Amino acid sequence: MEINLELGASSLELSDKGLTVHVARRHFTPKQWRQLCEKLTQAQEQLQWLQVPFQVLEQEGARWKRMPLDLFSVVVYLLLISPGHKLVELFQAIDWHEIDRRCAEVYENAKHGARAYAPQVLFRMLLLLALYGIRFESSLVRQIETQVAWRWFCGFGLLTTTPTAATLCYFRQLSIYAR
Repeated sequence: MEINLELGASSLELSDKGLTVHVARRHFTPKQWRQLCEKLTQAQEQLQWLQVPFQVLEQEGARWKRMPLDLFSVVVYLLLISPGHKLVELFQAIDWHEIDRRCAEVYENAKHGARAYAPQVLFRMLLLLALYGIRFESSLVRQIETQVAWRWFCGFGLLTTTPTAATLCYFRQLSIYAR
């Protein structure tokens, strides 16, 4: 299957090899272009903070889903989320892997069953629910699907699926009963 679309000076090409998006430089002001070039030049340094939410440690007794960070998401995150964003600062202030370590014993999928979302990922989602006063898991999932910084904070690339509201609700209920 091949699709070629052109709109103004921009184009999109879809083939069996992949997706190519060409955005002409003229769509950027000179200042925006300089900023984009600077951000991409500094990307190697910035990728460290940008990639951390996507890193999940293997735990004895549990297997977590791997949620890879794709290049498209990296570019969008670099453009839209600053290293000083409040959610970046919050993310850096907490040892998220400790949540996985403490919850690993409850998971029983080490040898069989599907990989589960890491507890820290679901916990981050629930933290957004509390921080932003969202009343329902379904509303939260819709927000995470559209809010770029929230997707990054939870460890989801722009091209990956997010947990369903039912998954989140189940995790929340397990967390309450685990006390």
